[in-house]
Amino acid sequence: MLSELVFDTGFKKKKIGWLTRKVGECEQFFTITFTRDRGLPGNLYSVNFTLSFTYKEVDRLTSLFLGMEYDPKWSTGAWMFYTQIPNYTMSTFKYCSDEPMQTYAERIANYFRKYALPYYEKIDTLEKVAKIFEQTASAKDSDKARNFFVVRRLRGSEDDCCYAAILCVQGKWNKLRDFLPIARELSIEEKERIEKYISDK
Repeated sequence: MLSELVFDTGFKKKKIGWLTRKVGECEQFFTITFTRDRGLPGNLYSVNFTLSFTYKEVDRLTSLFLGMEYDPKWSTGAWMFYTQIPNYTMSTFKYCSDEPMQTYAERIANYFRKYALPYYEKIDTLEKVAKIFEQTASAKDSDKARNFFVVRRLRGSEDDCCYAAILCVQGKWNKLRDFLPIARELSIEEKERIEKYISDK
């Protein structure tokens, strides 16, 4: 139902709870999960929406630099939709089964157009994503400053590996070489993998 209401934006239903579109090399996802609020009166459901995006070549290189097997189900970055909505409360996305689903879907579609689409516009090119990394590098909470976290929360080096992968895909070899000595989170092994990859560039 939601997919029909936002079809003109280019987002299409991939499967239940998944909307997706592709803008250039950026594949964008809007995912939905329902959880029934047990122990509360009535038929209330908590509904969570996630914004995510992927650049396949960046993800492959990020996995390589981390020393992990590439998993196509991972995204380059993801964030919680509610963070984009001013004055959000826990009831903003609540769904009650007494409410017609069409009415609820129309409400979410309005939020989607107003707040999700501008979010996706900020990350729809690698140049924009790289700039976000650079502008938030010194932020205390870099995830929050960027409005996305790198989807491989393992040891804290995902951000640096992802940024290195972006520079590789962009072919900015000198910029990457300047970055490696100041990349604080990279392990020795990760730096060696990156240096090996760019050794003949």
